[in-house]
Amino acid sequence: MRTAVWTGALAVSLLSVPVRPVAAQDPPFERIQLTRIVVKPGMTREWEAQLKLLNEARAKAKDPVARSLWQVGRGGPPRTYFSVIRFNKWAELEALTMNSDVLAKAFGEREAVRIGDAMGDTIESAQSEVMTVWKGMNSWKDGTWAYAWLTESQVRPAGLPQWEQQVTARVAATKKSPASPPAVRYRTTLGPSARFITARYFDKWSDVDGWPTLKDVVGQVEADKMDALARGALESGTNYVIRRRAELSYIPTP
Repeated sequence: MRTAVWTGALAVSLLSVPVRPVAAQDPPFERIQLTRIVVKPGMTREWEAQLKLLNEARAKAKDPVARSLWQVGRGGPPRTYFSVIRFNKWAELEALTMNSDVLAKAFGEREAVRIGDAMGDTIESAQSEVMTVWKGMNSWKDGTWAYAWLTESQVRPAGLPQWEQQVTARVAATKKSPASPPAVRYRTTLGPSARFITARYFDKWSDVDGWPTLKDVVGQVEADKMDALARGALESGTNYVIRRRAELSYIPTP
C-alpha cells in the first residue's frame, strides 16, 4: 500500500512516475469565514438538535447565506465542529444575520430566547476567523466531498519567505500528478497571523491509499531540501480529518 508522505505539518501528494501535468485551478470563491465551535462534554446531541432548529429557522426566514457544517474526526480535538461560509467580497458579510434575529423572525421572540439560551448552554467556546484562498496554489474540483484532510501550519514570521518557497515547489510537483487529491490552500486574514490551512478532499478512506509521494517525482535529494525549508520555517503544525455533516448544514432554496 502506498501512503502519502507528511512532512512537518504540510501534506505532500505527488506521483511516482512522469505524467502529463495537471493545471492548477482556484476555487470559485476568494475567502471563507471559519467558525470553530467546541461543545461541552456530554452535550453533543443537544447542540446538534438546537442547530437543526436554527437551520429550520433560517429556511423559514429565507436566509440567503449557505453554511456547511463539518465535524472534527481522527487526529483532531474532540467535540469540535467547523461552520464554513464562502464569500468573495467583504460586502457579502453584510448579508449575515444574527442567530437571535433569525430565530425571532421564524418562531417569535419568546421561542427565540428559549432556543438561543438552550444552544448557548451547550457551547464551551466559539471563535471565528477569515481565511483567504492562496491564489495559484490550488487544485479545486467541484463536489460534495465526504471528508477533508486538514493541515494547519503556524509559520514563524521570519520564516515566511522560505515557507512560501517550499510550498511553491511542492505545488509545482503536485501539478504533475493526476492522482493528487483536490486541494485548497488558505492564509489567515483575520485571526492568528502567519497561519496556513490546506484542505485535501476525499470521499473514501481508500482514496488516501492512492495519494502519491514526493521523492519518486523529484528524487530524494530535492525532497530533503524541501523538507529542510519547511522545518526551518515551521513553528507548529497538526494534521486531522473533518467529516461533512450534510444534515447539519444549511443550503438556501431558490
